[in-house]
Amino acid sequence: MIDYSLQTILKAYAKRLTNLSAKNKSLLLLNLPNEQFIDLHELDFLHNQPSFMLIEQLIAQKNAISLCDTLDPRNVKVNEVSKRLKKISRTEKFIEEERGAKDLYVGYPMVKGKLMDGTVVRCPLLFFPVTLTQKAQRLSLNSSTDTGSGIKWHLQRREEPVTFNRSFLLAYSHFNEIKIFDNFLEYTFEDFSKTSLEFRTQLYELLKVSPLNVNFNQELFTNQLQYFEKSTKADLEQMEKNGELKLYPQAVLGIFPQAGSFLVPDYDFLIEESQNNITGLFREGEAQWLHPSLSMIQPTKIREEKLLTPLAIDASQEEIIREVKIGKSLVVQGPPGTGKSQLICNLVADFTARGKSVLVVSQKRAALDVVYERLRQIGMEQFVGSVHDFKNDRKALYSQILHQVEQIDAYKKHNYSLDSIFLERSFDQESRRIDKIVEELDSFKTALFDTSLCGVSVKELYLTSQPDAPYVDLSNFYQDYRFDQLDDFLTRFQKYCQYTRLFRHDSIGKNFWNKRKRFNSLTFSDVKHWQELFSKTFKATQTVFQELESLLESKIQYDDLQNLIQERDELKSISAILTSNSYFDALKYRKQQKHSLRALEFSQLFEQIKAIFGVEGIEITLDSSALKPFLHKLIEALDAKSNAIGGMVWSLFSKQKKDIQDVVVANGLTMSADDLRRLQMRIQNRIQLEEWWTEFGHLFWVKSQGNISSERPIWLGKGFRWFERHFEMMHKAIQTDMVWQETHLSLLVDISSFDYESVKNLLEDIHASLEGYAETHVYSQPYLSESQLEMLANIKASEASDIIAYLDEHFDLMLEADEIHRSFSSREMDLISLLEKEANLEDSPIELFTNNLKLAWIEAIEQRYPILRGASTLKLQQLEEDLQKSIEQKQQLSKEILQLKLREKTYQSIEVNRLQNVTTYRDLKHQVSKKRKIWSIRKLIAELSDEVFNLIPCWLASPETVSAIFPLTTHNLAISEKNSTGYHPVMFDLVIFDEASQCYAEQGIPSIFRGKQTVIAGDSKQLQPSDLYRIRFDDEDEDIPALEVDSFLDLGCQFLPQMQLRGHYRSRSLDLIDFSNQHFYQNSLQLLPRFEDMNDSDSSIEYIQVSEGIWNNHCNAVEADVILTLVKELRANTPDKSIGIVTFNYRQQVYIQDLLEQHLHAQEKLTKNGQEPIFVKNIENVQGDERDIIIFSVGYAPDATGRFTMNFGTLNMSGGENRLNVAVTRARERVYVITSIAPEQLKVDDATHEGPKLLKHYLEYARRVSEGLYSPQPHISKNYWAEWLLKEQLSKKVVSFVKELPFADLTVKSSQQYQGVVLTDDDLFYDARSVKESFAYLPLELQRKGWSFTRYYSRQLWKKVIP
Repeated sequence: MIDYSLQTILKAYAKRLTNLSAKNKSLLLLNLPNEQFIDLHELDFLHNQPSFMLIEQLIAQKNAISLCDTLDPRNVKVNEVSKRLKKISRTEKFIEEERGAKDLYVGYPMVKGKLMDGTVVRCPLLFFPVTLTQKAQRLSLNSSTDTGSGIKWHLQRREEPVTFNRSFLLAYSHFNEIKIFDNFLEYTFEDFSKTSLEFRTQLYELLKVSPLNVNFNQELFTNQLQYFEKSTKADLEQMEKNGELKLYPQAVLGIFPQAGSFLVPDYDFLIEESQNNITGLFREGEAQWLHPSLSMIQPTKIREEKLLTPLAIDASQEEIIREVKIGKSLVVQGPPGTGKSQLICNLVADFTARGKSVLVVSQKRAALDVVYERLRQIGMEQFVGSVHDFKNDRKALYSQILHQVEQIDAYKKHNYSLDSIFLERSFDQESRRIDKIVEELDSFKTALFDTSLCGVSVKELYLTSQPDAPYVDLSNFYQDYRFDQLDDFLTRFQKYCQYTRLFRHDSIGKNFWNKRKRFNSLTFSDVKHWQELFSKTFKATQTVFQELESLLESKIQYDDLQNLIQERDELKSISAILTSNSYFDALKYRKQQKHSLRALEFSQLFEQIKAIFGVEGIEITLDSSALKPFLHKLIEALDAKSNAIGGMVWSLFSKQKKDIQDVVVANGLTMSADDLRRLQMRIQNRIQLEEWWTEFGHLFWVKSQGNISSERPIWLGKGFRWFERHFEMMHKAIQTDMVWQETHLSLLVDISSFDYESVKNLLEDIHASLEGYAETHVYSQPYLSESQLEMLANIKASEASDIIAYLDEHFDLMLEADEIHRSFSSREMDLISLLEKEANLEDSPIELFTNNLKLAWIEAIEQRYPILRGASTLKLQQLEEDLQKSIEQKQQLSKEILQLKLREKTYQSIEVNRLQNVTTYRDLKHQVSKKRKIWSIRKLIAELSDEVFNLIPCWLASPETVSAIFPLTTHNLAISEKNSTGYHPVMFDLVIFDEASQCYAEQGIPSIFRGKQTVIAGDSKQLQPSDLYRIRFDDEDEDIPALEVDSFLDLGCQFLPQMQLRGHYRSRSLDLIDFSNQHFYQNSLQLLPRFEDMNDSDSSIEYIQVSEGIWNNHCNAVEADVILTLVKELRANTPDKSIGIVTFNYRQQVYIQDLLEQHLHAQEKLTKNGQEPIFVKNIENVQGDERDIIIFSVGYAPDATGRFTMNFGTLNMSGGENRLNVAVTRARERVYVITSIAPEQLKVDDATHEGPKLLKHYLEYARRVSEGLYSPQPHISKNYWAEWLLKEQLSKKVVSFVKELPFADLTVKSSQQYQGVVLTDDDLFYDARSVKESFAYLPLELQRKGWSFTRYYSRQLWKKVIP
């Protein structure tokens, strides 16, 4: 089972480091390769002095030590040594340019022997830092002593101190299992004597008390060097004994990379810390080196005010910044020229402005230099620590720190002079304005492309609908129909319309059967049944109409018949109510008098009569006129009888007694007081009843209405039963009238004009006729529609025959039509009915329906998203202008706030003592300003990290430098505490790794363990790591995924999410990047060339065929001569343009480099005004470089015999195509391809790898571009049909609108000259990462590049407002 533990993987990475392997030249130097080493004893007396004098001068710290002439025509030895020094010097400079490291040392003395485990060692003990230079020296008058050119090689002493060979000490510690402490590892020999003998003596004394057991023999005290003999590892293993080490007076000048040795302690620390780790190197999907608190990232929307970007950005860069801001660690794929450095600088600015620390790591010095230069442009240079070589850069760094300390008061004064509150308020206001505008534009874009509402986007509706076509209001139906679910309905509707057209001719048969009920599951055998049914129904209809019209003596309609059928029960109930003539008379009287009293009101009147009659009833003997006088007399009698005397007097003497007594007797009462009171009540009831009769008596029908006003009312003497009988009669009249009024017959017959018998007979006859028809009607209803039944009332017998014949002839057709009809729901039929009513379905029914459906959906969507209407008004234009203005303003404010915050942090935490003296920075200032016993950078940061990071929050360094100067400690220690080594832990908030594809995984890991969050930037389509004179140990047996990749970028890709930069900014024209974009990046790069360059007729690639090139000793001298001539012409004609030369192998590079040095004057090697120098590199080391003009020397050619070998060096290797990709993307403005072979000569179809095939393709491409045959390809619209694209319609309408350039929807072109571009709301807009890209970044970039542009929206075309 494979061990995936963190410890296992870290040990494997540690093993890969050459510092502890025998392949490391700093440990085992068996011979001296010409390009890297030379034995100093070979310089013995080349300059009239013994070679040991060179060591003496080094010990004496002499600044410049003369070695020999660069050229001596009379001394072959001098020339040979000079050539070797030249190669070493080139290697030294190359490494410094590539890595920023200065790795040239004189190694002395040499240690030889074996470590305790048998590891063979032969290496320097001490390193004297030097650099090789050429200096002109005044010639002596003595020609016998000065025979050279006057230019001599010198060793220049570097600022860094003499040190132990750290690789040797670490190997000694590791293999001998002896602890060597940092103070010994970092011993600097500053206190040693400058005389060679005393120096050696002090070294001897130091070794005696050191943990090293090395034999310091007497030969070292002789002032003479020995030759460094060539040896083999086998010889040493046989000759040397385990554990025995000896020193020899040998000295070697050469390349001894030392920075990598600082990685080893980091791995020792990490391995020790990983012993408790049981989860493996990586968590699920995320690297273990990420800080634990970042293991779970919650999605968060980053407000604009949280983004501080003082440099211009594009959408892909902003997208990445936002992901980093929420705490994610990422891999950023950055193809050539896509703004990795811009992205990194914006991340640095954002984090440092918020008080965080950032570490930018890269093995490429050029990459760090570019970052530094960008940061300098935004005023950060004093807050950035750039350390390429931690020993040689210490002086400059300490000067920078000292300057920062001395500037604190000035920083504070500067900040106080600014209105910082206003500055930050302005920044917040612009940020909020951007957020608000973006929110509105986002809502527009969302609404424009949203398909969730109706199945398609409103954009498509705009482009496929006609607002001025015939209109049908579908506002009640549109929501039932989504366009992605419409096909079934449209298919059925289309068929329906076809059948409808067949039935539209004028004939009684068609008209009748068009109104039919649908035939359900019928066959042709059912036709007979239908014909019989029709005949029977027709006859019954004709009969009932004749009978009714005869009875009613008027013409009736089918509606009348239907109403009469429905009210048969009502007519029957009327007959049942009118059982007597008196009832009918009451009804007639009511209708004649037009009484409107309802039954309820009549019941209330009856209750009043019942109350009047009550217990006592009424008095019936008196006339109506005598009632009130008599009542008066009666009341007086009762008053008199109220006392005994009064009653006696009234009885004896009253004249009214007899009158009262007569009435009393007539009513069957006595003269007692009680009976008199009863008589009083009866009279009062009689008076009340007569008043009631006066008011309501007219409602009653009586035979003698004249009695109503006589002295003796008609009801007098008949009692309550008379009223009861008449109320019943009137109630029947009301009941009958109410039923009658509700009947349709009441509209046809005036009942008051009939007598009782006539009405009875009429009702019975009508009922009989209706009953006869109703049976047929009920039977026919399931088969015939109401419309058909209505037609039967109006057709003739001859027409009935036509109807029967039509059924017989077209029955099958009607069956099919009914099957279609049956498939529609009631809502669908309502819609179809509306369409039939509002428009003619014969012409284009589908188009009519779909167009109006689109218009209805457009209206609904625009009501939901009013912002859509802004496309055809000024709304969107104003938002776009405001957004661009705010973004530019915010960018400027970001720069000012960045500088303010950086200055502020330097004095924010200043402390004072009780005497008010500042104590912060006191120790730091002392350490960086002293002249002796200067602390190393590592110790300074370990002891004073807080203060250092307040002054310099951003650091740029190589991976080795990071390990050398930033102590690695456990993450769980507090910043203010110290660990067991006495060091403060250093933790960066963000570690950014640039050009990670060129860094081995094991070299990158220690750096990111120093960060809470990581961004790994590189390009997997560019160069993989190269050793660059360092040999790395590979264990082929490792089968762990994390160990199967070489580059740090590929390692990150295994475990971190990836994002890609898209905008390309290096190449000024499309043809320079198009090849790479097509073959390596799947056309994902977005280049916006300058407008002025697009109309330039000259091609950006010139293909130059060299006809006489010969491949000899891996060189092509003819091509080199052509290149020399071309360089001279370019420097004469375009002196302001920088030049780079790229070869396909190392030998051709060296040959051209020598040729240029021979023929160009020293001052000509640099462009004017100190611009970029000409470089000559091969495809292995040109990554990261760029120039205005790039010259390719393909080199490959037939040999002198005419034989051409298909051997393309590293291009033949796996991944060789990446080298080609790097090479062809270095030019900003122009490429010259110098080749001795034509593409047709390359027979590479059977090549194993892609490199040779792509070389052939590139040569074909370059020749085609050079011949003017290149044409840019427009953006390819994928997954969109043409009708969806506005540009398709515009290009058809406007001749000058063409699809040609990839960065715009349409190009405006006239007379083969570009005039501008057109932007639409098509796929480029849809695919944009954000609305800021569409409305700000792209328009601003177009303006910067000189392009005029016009923006059109689909709604404008729909509204016909596009000019």
